[in-house]
Amino acid sequence: MDIPHQRLVYFQVTIEAGSVRQAAARLDIAPSAVSRQLSLIEEALGAPLLERSRQGVVPTPVGEMLLDYCRKRAALDDRFSETLDAYQRLETGHLSLTVGEGFVGDLLDGRADRGAESGDERHDRQQDDRRRCFAQFHRHHP
Repeated sequence: MDIPHQRLVYFQVTIEAGSVRQAAARLDIAPSAVSRQLSLIEEALGAPLLERSRQGVVPTPVGEMLLDYCRKRAALDDRFSETLDAYQRLETGHLSLTVGEGFVGDLLDGRADRGAESGDERHDRQQDDRRRCFAQFHRHHP
């Protein structure tokens, strides 16, 4: 199905507005332009999308399917935009760091300054930090 996104928007707005005329008003275009776009979708799908009456429009079964598709596509578009925004704000993604052995523990624990500790304590902590670092790496990179 190769229906331009804008046509799908016209269709969805028409259903939500309840009439072609009200949809045209919301979209700030002529009602004939909305009708033409709806006709092109119907032609592409080979089925009517709307039942028209004096009270307005209601979707046919094919129209209901297309409306469901439009809503799912809009939700996917929104999710993609949110994900992209988070990535661009550096809230998600991957970061690779190359650091010297002495900084691994500081990075894992989020502490840059550990205060005074004896040589044995520091040695034990560094070994524990290395083990945690390698275990964490291997969990994420089997």
